[in-house]
Amino acid sequence: ENLLHSLGTVFSKEEKKSLQYFSVLLPSLVGPMVEQALKTWCPLATHSQETKDLLSKVLQLCVKASNSGDSDCQRSFLKVIFMNHFLPMVKRALQSSKWNPVSDVEPALDLYEALIEVMERVDIDLPAKESVENETSIFGAEIFTERENRLVAMVQDSVMFDIVYPKLSRSLSGYKAGDQTKSLDKWILPWLPHLDYRAMLVNMFSEIKRKIRTELTVASKSTTNQDDVLLFRHSYNIVLKPWVPIINASSMHSITADCIAPRLGRALSKLKFTKDFTAQDCAIVTVLLEYYTSGMLSDSVFLSLVEGEVLYPLASHLYKWLESDEITAKHAALLYSKWKHSLLKPTSAKVPIVVICNDSMICRVFYGILLFINASHVGDSSKFSDLEPPSGHTTNYRVVQARRAKEERLREEEKDLRGGNLNSSNGGTSTRKHVASKIRGATFREVVEDFANHNSVNFHPKGGSNATRDGKTIFLFGNAQVYLDSNVVFTLRDGSWNPISLNDLLELAEE
Repeated sequence: ENLLHSLGTVFSKEEKKSLQYFSVLLPSLVGPMVEQALKTWCPLATHSQETKDLLSKVLQLCVKASNSGDSDCQRSFLKVIFMNHFLPMVKRALQSSKWNPVSDVEPALDLYEALIEVMERVDIDLPAKESVENETSIFGAEIFTERENRLVAMVQDSVMFDIVYPKLSRSLSGYKAGDQTKSLDKWILPWLPHLDYRAMLVNMFSEIKRKIRTELTVASKSTTNQDDVLLFRHSYNIVLKPWVPIINASSMHSITADCIAPRLGRALSKLKFTKDFTAQDCAIVTVLLEYYTSGMLSDSVFLSLVEGEVLYPLASHLYKWLESDEITAKHAALLYSKWKHSLLKPTSAKVPIVVICNDSMICRVFYGILLFINASHVGDSSKFSDLEPPSGHTTNYRVVQARRAKEERLREEEKDLRGGNLNSSNGGTSTRKHVASKIRGATFREVVEDFANHNSVNFHPKGGSNATRDGKTIFLFGNAQVYLDSNVVFTLRDGSWNPISLNDLLELAEE
């Protein structure tokens, strides 16, 4: 150290520059000592603390040997030492076929984090010049010349970007669900903090999401004839849960809508309702609630599953039991209360599921159940008959989801129309454009929907058992019941169905 230090005082600044003292002469003198120090070092086999100690010792020697120069000269010297002596050994270890990114995560991760930690300490000890720091803070923008000067950036570029990332990407592309000893999250997630750099993480996410979909599909096929709850537990805990904090909500909801919701809907449709709630098997309902409260299901999918596969079948069973006098109205009210409480505030949720309370259609179903229970209690058979809920054969998850999607589209169109009405005028006259006129080949139903929206009248399918007429859907146009046939509107008046014009229908709807 003394010899190298005295050597640095022999040459002037100009002579060092012409002799390439820090980039050629000094590295050639220090190099053999570094090689001797690294002779027994095995990058992947050596404990991370030993790696840190060894690297720190060598770099401290290099810093002292180059202390006759400024911080930039010292950085340049350290970079040469790292690139010529450390990096080749790290490359050989990580590019070797002996290192498997899937099964051997910890050794490589420990090595990389040890390199980063030591280099960060050296960066702190060798601060950039004040002029460079000021330059990099102009308008809060980062100047890449300063970043590239940092030793940590050198490690990120030469080790992570050039070696680890390509090998991880190849392993990810070749990953096959069910064939690996480790699930995707076990060997990808540990690297994520280091992949958020130079768009590496962004480039990998699309492939990660495809692999998650594939893993869910394979799991579903392999358990077709097995317990549904077992599949959902595996998908929840092993495949999806580790990625919930990582993948954005819309992507996660898209994955579960395609790969989980259909099978979950079929599993819920097999739910057997019992008259004794203490004996009720709610395992699959608990699974549904856990998926939603953990953020894996969207509001729309969750509400469609609750309405189509839980509430309508529950309503149908309660109605049949009351109709056949298998239970009393008091017993029905108790079952209703138990089911409502289990849906609104499951044990897995810290707070009530507000989205259920705020959904008008689900509240309508709850209210309908209360009405026919009350009708049974007071003995009003006529009202009880009118309140018969739809059967499970006509209402399910898919039907409810399609209806909700349609309703959402109509709300968006109505919002667009109202916006157009506010923003356009011609001599004080509204120039609202109809949705039907904007859509080529609009159906008659869409024309009627547009007419209803234009006149602020509710138009939606009628629920219940008497929701069709000669196979055609009955709609509620305001207070009027209608069905559509061959571009003609028929309405129920005085017990018979008769054709009616849209203008007359509008007056009838407002009666």
